[in-house]
Amino acid sequence: MELDSQPRTFKAPSPVNPMKKYQEVMTLNPESVDFGIMYDGVTMMTMFTAIPSSRKAIQFRQSMLHREIVMELEVDILDPRPPGTHPKAGKLNRTETFRFHIPFRQLEEVHQIQADSERVVLLMSLDQPPRVFRKVDELHTHEDNGRYWTQNDAWYRQTDILYEPKSLRSSPLTLRKFKPLIDIAPFPNFKLIQDREPAVWEYIDKPLSIQRVSKNALEELTEDVVQPLSFPVRFQLEVCISQGLLNEHNLTRDFVARLIAMDPIKAQDILEYVANQKKRLCEPMSIFSMTIIKGSTSTRKIPHYCAYSIRLIESFADMRNTLTGFCASVSPTKNLRYVRSYQQSSSSYLSPKGRINSTYKDTMDEVFTRIKRTMINGITIGDRHYEFLAFGNSQFRENGAYFFAPLPYLNARHIRQWMGDFKKIHAVAKHAARLGQCFSTTRAINCTKPTVVEIDDIWRNNYNFTDGVGKISPFLAQLVASELGLTTPEPPSVFQYRSGGFKGVLAVSDDAKGCEIHVRESQYKFDAKHELLEIIRWSQMATANLNRQLILVLSALGVADEVFLNKLKMQLVSLEQAMNDEKAALALLKRDIDANQMTLTVAGMILDGFQKTNEPFLMSLLHLWRAWSIKYLKEKARITISDGALLLGCIDETGKLQGHRNDVVIDNARTLQEKEAMLPEVFVQLSKGPDNLPYIVRGPMLLARNPSLHPGDIRVVRGVDVPELRHLKDAVVLPQTGDRDISSMCSGGDLDGDDYLVVWDRDLLPSEWNHDPMDYTAPKPLEVDRDVTTDDITSFFVTYMKNDTLPKIAHAHVALADYLDDGVKDEKCM
Repeated sequence: MELDSQPRTFKAPSPVNPMKKYQEVMTLNPESVDFGIMYDGVTMMTMFTAIPSSRKAIQFRQSMLHREIVMELEVDILDPRPPGTHPKAGKLNRTETFRFHIPFRQLEEVHQIQADSERVVLLMSLDQPPRVFRKVDELHTHEDNGRYWTQNDAWYRQTDILYEPKSLRSSPLTLRKFKPLIDIAPFPNFKLIQDREPAVWEYIDKPLSIQRVSKNALEELTEDVVQPLSFPVRFQLEVCISQGLLNEHNLTRDFVARLIAMDPIKAQDILEYVANQKKRLCEPMSIFSMTIIKGSTSTRKIPHYCAYSIRLIESFADMRNTLTGFCASVSPTKNLRYVRSYQQSSSSYLSPKGRINSTYKDTMDEVFTRIKRTMINGITIGDRHYEFLAFGNSQFRENGAYFFAPLPYLNARHIRQWMGDFKKIHAVAKHAARLGQCFSTTRAINCTKPTVVEIDDIWRNNYNFTDGVGKISPFLAQLVASELGLTTPEPPSVFQYRSGGFKGVLAVSDDAKGCEIHVRESQYKFDAKHELLEIIRWSQMATANLNRQLILVLSALGVADEVFLNKLKMQLVSLEQAMNDEKAALALLKRDIDANQMTLTVAGMILDGFQKTNEPFLMSLLHLWRAWSIKYLKEKARITISDGALLLGCIDETGKLQGHRNDVVIDNARTLQEKEAMLPEVFVQLSKGPDNLPYIVRGPMLLARNPSLHPGDIRVVRGVDVPELRHLKDAVVLPQTGDRDISSMCSGGDLDGDDYLVVWDRDLLPSEWNHDPMDYTAPKPLEVDRDVTTDDITSFFVTYMKNDTLPKIAHAHVALADYLDDGVKDEKCM
């Protein structure tokens, strides 16, 4: 074996002169590097100067392959206290090596300045702070079970650089930093600060409560008195500072005085307008002469069931790249249960969110430690301190959570106690999920209080056929539809709901009378005093779409590749025709209905004649829709299937539908008719079929959930007409008979609000019907032998963030299934 010693010959063309080529990596060793901020449009304030040490030169590397600049330097971290002033002064003095990664996209401007005849100065302005890494001892970064090691494993991501890192353990997350050694700041130009602090905080913060010596009357008269800004104004000011639109170093006392003297609503509107413009202001006083063109929060009207909440996209999201401060906004959101109950305290809620990539290595531990510290110590904005409350289930997947600023009569613990009694739940993951149940986005039905009737679940062979599904009376369904403002001739057939400690779906049934809802034990999750009916969504038609996982499974089951390619070509042709042909656009928009039914709104504009006149706004919407469709075709193979639908699932309460039987072997059928007769039965009725009339789907069809990874996840079933079920529309009705419920065969689904893909396109019927399903029985969850605490929940949250490898597993499955001859049937994919 011989190693190839030839160096790589990658070269990048110049963007100015393509004939000129540059090396993949170019290195400079500057005499010094000044870090600072742009005080105004032409003046840079130097905050720290780095010079080469006797051991290591400053390296400034430009990588054309990775399209980034990497700066590496040593920094002497010294005790700011003079020697002899403290017993431990100087004990932690050390030298650390840091790397600063600056992607090209963060470079706003680069200026070349001729300092003298021999020296050239490069001045770079960034729109975000770079990522910072600290080098650790390489001997401590090798893992016994690791398969490989790279030099990057010795570089640990940094969120704060202090002389004494332990001082952060009890510190809340706040925009203001108290004398950091190096501040990875929320500035568009990152800075390294040493014993220097912007004076603006002295003008807007309340003085710290410290013991003062007595003063005479003259001293008290001449002492500055801090007049704090109102919280909405202070919050918007911190938003502008965190996003780098205003510079805290050139905010003067006069600027703060002007804000305080203004009407608070007007001051809030101006700062909100500055934040929305996304443009850096070098002259802060210029904001007072601005004319607000667009509507502001104070003048915007929102629906009665919505409320304004603070959305914070910093502490979790921006740690991925920049560690900026509070990239936040005040935006309307649909009311949550606890917000409705504490409406007077709605301004005390804070919602940070974002997503961080998981890692099995320790190089990102500093980031996850900061998240844990934030959830324990809270977040401080102005004079408010927010403490961790809980997180919703959808928030959990997006790495978000809710925080609450305590009031004299209310704190986060009181709210959690009000939500329900969770003491019986000792599994931390389940405890957190039950708390999250109260954070679903719902519409409360205030017109009536439902009468709850408990009914039994249907169990067979240790399978629950009615897991998560109950009943609602036709009368109450009509009241709910009226409260929701639905204008359809008939109320929806199925509602996904929350009520106290119950969750799941309710299907319209004549068994329920008056204002009754019939609930099953599988829908009960915890005890709660709250009894109002809350609606999350309801059954409605949505278009069926394939994706990469579904295509791989169908391909392994015998569907030819030409089928998918033909449907892809037809979709591209239809999108192109829709740009110029009204009929083609209407047909496509009415067929490919999205979950929010926005395509129907665009179709209405076309019916009003806007496409005939090439109205610019409508044409931009159409081009955006086409670009969005092509993007998803490219990234996710999102092929739309006209003969299909995405529907909520419910159960056949009549028991008429034929279920799955283990003793039936479809391959033994002699004819196609016998084969179809052996299939499990479902009932699917669309409220609007091809002729805009109710349409019952008959014959063999595919039934699946997303994601489908196992060859048994896609089931072939038979659509039949059952007159007793014709009152159910835009839902797929599954059988309650048989040896195993159909829902659990479809990727381990249930009936508490899962969407099911139903496809009756004959081209997509595979040659192999109903591969043996996978057993999705969940293992017994880990439990603690005491009450679950907030510390348990926050630790679970951070642990999940670090170990959430589901996206990587999904990509690996797609890659393996595409590479291996047997596809998803190969043992490596099973």
